[in-house]
Order: sequence, then structure tokens, then C-alpha cells
Amino acid sequence: MKALSSLLLFSALLGQAQAQPFAYITNKDLITSQAIVSVIDTATNQVTATVPLGNGTDVWGMAVSADGARAYAVNKGDHTVSVIDGATQTVVATVNIATTDGPYGLAVSPDGARVYVADGLSNTVSVIDTTTNQVVTTVPVGGGPVAVVASPNGSKIYVANLIDSTVSVIDATTLAVTGTVSVGTYPVGIDISPNGARVYATNFSGNSVSVIDTASLNVSATVPVGINPVGVVVSPDNSKVYVANSGGGGLSVIDAATLTLTGSTLLDAHLFGVSVTPDGSKIYAVNSSYLPDPGNASKRAVSVVDAATLAVDTHIAVGQAPSSLGRFIQSSPVQTRITGRLEPVKAGKVLCQNLTTRQNISFNLVGATWDCKNAGLVVHKGDQVSVTVKGTAQQ
Repeated sequence: MKALSSLLLFSALLGQAQAQPFAYITNKDLITSQAIVSVIDTATNQVTATVPLGNGTDVWGMAVSADGARAYAVNKGDHTVSVIDGATQTVVATVNIATTDGPYGLAVSPDGARVYVADGLSNTVSVIDTTTNQVVTTVPVGGGPVAVVASPNGSKIYVANLIDSTVSVIDATTLAVTGTVSVGTYPVGIDISPNGARVYATNFSGNSVSVIDTASLNVSATVPVGINPVGVVVSPDNSKVYVANSGGGGLSVIDAATLTLTGSTLLDAHLFGVSVTPDGSKIYAVNSSYLPDPGNASKRAVSVVDAATLAVDTHIAVGQAPSSLGRFIQSSPVQTRITGRLEPVKAGKVLCQNLTTRQNISFNLVGATWDCKNAGLVVHKGDQVSVTVKGTAQQ
């Protein structure tokens, strides 16, 4: 038996992935007035599924796991969180939340292992184990928590407390509150930058966005926006912050470098939730108007805005009073699999490199099979990737 050294260098331009992410919109059925989620295929901007949630009619928050495998919808009316399978678009579990009022907003941890739920007047955050779909603990926070976001590395949880106008910081390991930041009046929405350096909280009555430095836990800036801002989301490249104003002013755009208002799109209805596609090209703004207006396509609809021009591409009709406060589109790109099999290699090392983003992933070779995506390599359309396999062959 003799050991041989083998080296493979593979480089290719990746094509478009087979699927695009879905946008999940919490709303109500116009005929039955029951809570539902409208599922929009962002490739076609068509509603491809309608998911019933339960007996309650007051829906609020929405969150999607980074890989799109699960979506979580808050049904405030019956104090539950519905778990939606991203492949079948059906409810696979319902989690009861012990709260006197709510739940409201929620967020999924980056690894998908937990869901954090803002419990409203119970002044707590419920922590759901996604393996069992059970609440494992509750964490006391400030007054009236309504929105939650997890840091990109999963170590911190940030909670917008409406009543006492603060943001609570939870350590994800100890599940203890480690800091409290005073922000503007009545924070309703919250998001975090992709690098975890800043948290943005919308101040509903302050008509502004508070910018929190996560290292010092100080408010580094307060940016005026439209009237009664609610939803907020940071672009994937960390260059822009999009704010949905429910009382007027449409969609505000903040430059993340200068922290100044650089643009806006005046949409026709009251905006609530806002999210963005993983490639940053499209913004989805939820128009939450309760008033019927057959002559206005944007009422009770989701407006799709081109991020480069801020022009409205289309309005997608959904149910009554849509909200979707939170990240209702998955944050990671849908990827083409980067796999291979190299015979007769039996053991060794694999180095996967995204030459465009400079991300490197290395792992031990299992048999003769390698899979860069499962190892954690993130690849977008057009990225150039090299795979180096170095191992031994049996003779």
C-alpha cells in the first residue's frame, strides 16, 4: 500500500441559484378576517401561498431564519407564534406564549437555534428552542417590548421597549440583561448593521431613528425621518438604512456613513414593515392601511422599490392590514451548491476560497467528497471560487 499526494485546483464563475427568497407578510383574510401569512416569491413578485395561522386576528411580527428553512409569525390575538416550513409553506408547529398582551415582534438567531419574542405588557422576552418549539425561558426587560433583533454573531439580543423608550441588551449565553440604552420616544422597530457595530431604533413619536454604538452602548446620532416611523432595515452592504414611516413621509433612506437622510420615496399608504432582498437590490415595504381603496393598488399591499433608483417597481396585493414588523425576508443569499468528489483521495484537507469576497473556509476531507457550502462558504451570483483539495490516495 502506498500513499500518494494529490492536488486539485478548481475555479469557476457561479451561475444564478435555482430559487429566490420569499417575503412573508402577516395580514388578515378579507372574507373570514382570520390571521394569515401571504408568501411572495421575490423572483416573480407573485403571491404563491397563503398560510392560515389560527383563531386570532391581530397579527404583527414576522421573522425568517437566515437560510429560509423556517419562518415565524406572531399571532397576537391568540398569544402564539406559528412556525412555517419554508419548503412546504405550511404551519408545522404552534408555540404558546404566556403573555398578558402580545406577542409583538420576534427575531431568529443567526444559527436558527432560537427565536426571541417580545412579549409586550408582560415586559419580557420569551426564548423559543427551535428544536422542540417550546419556550425554554423568559427574560425580564424594559417596559413594553415590541421588537427584537439578534447580532450577526448571535452573542447579543437587542430589544426595543416602547413604554419606557429604551433598548435592552441581552447576553445570548447567560440570557441576562447586560445594558439598557435610552433612545427617542416610543421605539417600535429595530435592526442591526451587518458588522454588528450599530443598532438602529425607530422612534414612533420622535419621528426619528436613534443610532446606538454597540461597543459603548451610547446613542451616537439621532436622525430625523418621516412621521411615526415603524419598520427599519439595514442594507446587506451596510451602506443604507431604510425606514418605513406610518404617518407620512413614505420610505426614508439614511446614508450609513454620514448618518444623514439622503432620499425618500413617497408611497401612498401607511407603511409598517420593511425588508430587503439578500443582494440588496429590492426593498419590500408593507402598506398597512385599514381603509379600502379599490382605486389605489398600493393600499393593503406590499410595494417593491428599486434600491438603486428608489422607483416603485410594483405593488403586490395581499390581505387586510398587513404588518410584518421584522426581517420578513431571509438574510442569506440562496446559493448554488459547491460540491465535488475526487477519486481516489481518501483523506486530507479542503480549502474553499471565495476570490471575490476573500472569505476562506478549510475542513477535513471526508472520503472523497467535499461541500464548500455546508462548510460555511457564502457565495453570490458572479463570485469566483477556488477549491483546493490536498490528500492521499490508496493503492
